[in-house]
Parts: sequence; C-alpha cells; structure tokens
Amino acid sequence: MGRPIVTVVLPVYKSAPKLEELVERLSRWEDVEVVVFADEPDDSSIRALSRFDGNAKLMVNGRRIGKARALNAVMEMSRGDVLLFIDGDVSIPKDPATPRVIADEIADVDILDLRKEASGSGLVSMMRYYEFLGINVGSWLFSMGTGRSPGIVGSAFAAKRDSLEKLKGFRRTVWEDVDLAARAFLNGMRFRYSERIGVKVRTSAKIREWIDQEVRAGIGAGLVFKEYGFKLTSALIKNPRLLMLSAVLFLPSLLLLAANVLTPTDVIYWLATSLTMMVPFVARLNVTFPITLGLGQLVNALKAAMASLASFAISSTMMGWFARKLGFKFKLHEYAVYFFIYSPVKLAVFAAGLTYVLLGGRRAPGWKT
Repeated sequence: MGRPIVTVVLPVYKSAPKLEELVERLSRWEDVEVVVFADEPDDSSIRALSRFDGNAKLMVNGRRIGKARALNAVMEMSRGDVLLFIDGDVSIPKDPATPRVIADEIADVDILDLRKEASGSGLVSMMRYYEFLGINVGSWLFSMGTGRSPGIVGSAFAAKRDSLEKLKGFRRTVWEDVDLAARAFLNGMRFRYSERIGVKVRTSAKIREWIDQEVRAGIGAGLVFKEYGFKLTSALIKNPRLLMLSAVLFLPSLLLLAANVLTPTDVIYWLATSLTMMVPFVARLNVTFPITLGLGQLVNALKAAMASLASFAISSTMMGWFARKLGFKFKLHEYAVYFFIYSPVKLAVFAAGLTYVLLGGRRAPGWKT
C-alpha cells in the first residue's frame, strides 16, 4: 500500500498577513494536494492565491458562509486520505518533505496536533507566546498520558479522512475545532502531539482583537461544555491529575486562586500576631504603627503575598521545565507578567464568555457559524 495522499486545507477570510509566505512555501511541498476556500477575499488575498498557478484547487465565495461550512465543503471536493488544516496566519516549515512526515506521524492515530509557537511583536504577542506554550504542554501531556485529547487549536492540525467522516465533519458552532476534538475524544479516537513538525502562528498586538478572541473562546468553551460537559467530566475524571496539571499550565490563575483558598489563615494570623510584639519597640521610637487595629488587613495581605509567591514558584518551575523539554524559550520576568497580569485578565474575559452562555447566549460577536 502506498503512502497516503495529504490534502492541505487552507481557509481564508478576507485577508491574512502571512498568506503570501504560506502560498510560497506550500508551492514547494512535495506530494500534496492544496485546496483553498476564500470567504470574501480582498484584493491582497486574491493576488497571493493567484501565485499557485493552477497547482491548487480554489473555491472563492463572495459572501461569507463561515469556517465550519467552508471546511466541510473542502472535505467533499478533496481527495486526500489525510487532511492538514492550516489557517492563513500560520507560517509553515520550508522542508518539502513535511507532508511525508505528517503522513508517517498520523499513521497509527486519528488526529495529529502540530507544535504551535506564537509570533508577533508587542506585549500581547509576548504574552500569547506563553499562552501557546501552555497549550502545547497540555497537548503533549494528553498525548503521552492517554493518547486522547478533549481539545485542539485548529490553526494547524491533521486528521484522517475516515475519522472525520465518522464524526460527520465540523459542526456549525463558535469553536468548531474544540467541538470536533471533544467529539473525537468521546468516541475514543487516538491523538498525538507532534514534536517534529512546528508552525508559527501570527498573533495580533491589538488589545481589542485579543479581547474579542478571548470572549469568543469563552463562548465557544461554554457551548462545548453545555453540550458535552457531563460526558467529558465523566471521562476526564478518570485521570484527574493529568486534567488538573493541564488546566493549571494553560490557566495559571487557577493555581493562584487555589493557593489563596487553601493557604491556612491560622498560620498567617500567628505570623501577624507575632509582629505585634514589635509595637513596644516601635512606640519608643515615636513611630505610629497601628498593627493591632489593622491585624485583619495584615493577615489578608500576608496570605495573598505568600500564596502568590508560592504559586508563582511552582508554576514557573513547571513551565520552565516543560519549555526546555519542548524547545520553547522561557524568561522568568516575562512569565511573571504573564502569570500575575495576563492570566488573571484572560481568566476574567474567559469567564465572561462562559457566563454569557449560561444566560442563554449562543452567538459570538463578529463570528459566522
């Protein structure tokens, strides 16, 4: 039996900053079919796609139909045994043999997740680098621990055609990639994280775009949990340590919250009370030190400080180890900003999206399903 045919599925909505580079590199890949679906493409996208020179199947839609419908349409017209889904803002390897490596890695599994590294300039892009690091760690852990995964980032991954057909393709929902992964997980489909093939995902430095994306992620997660929550929980509870570790690495604010809740107040109260022994000495220096009156506030402050430092030490140690393991950079001062500022804000925005779903919402602003 010969090597399976790999079809690259490239959905494009309006414009994509990395599209020209992506088209140029795809044109170098060997033994691959390329199918492009362009929803409302602008002039720059049309110029970039024209460089394929007939070496790709193009589907151009003047009116937006949504990503899930576009992906399903491409599946129907393509012929590959393996479908590699790549977004237009992704930078792929130059190596022309990449499709053969993908075919080899997915041979004994249903879904293959590719190593993803965030790229871009500015503070938001820097923070998303560490967010992507957490996502990669979670994928690696589930791949090594169970060979199955309840989630995937759809910007770059591969799946076997027959597996996708068993799942009846993508559903028209806000988070179509995670919805697909959840159904694959519940159906016992095999999953692998590829350390051999890496891509870079361009991230926007605009805060407004980041907020919209995180709200959409929260809404998407809420819809997935609303539909599959009980089944997913029942399946994941069988490996609680893996689930908790992945969640904490992806959203380290959860560790920060847990540390604040679990830190014993009695110990902190004893430390604060011990400090009151300093009052007579301070009084001789004629320095106002109303520690007794503010003992409650001091206890809370000490508890928060100790919990924050302890949780940061644990999180940064784990993340630093995983970064070296998976070949990512790791700078402690950058991760500190991510841990203490970015992650709590992300958690709050994410929670807002979940709340919206709980209140009956089903649509994400600006997103076509």
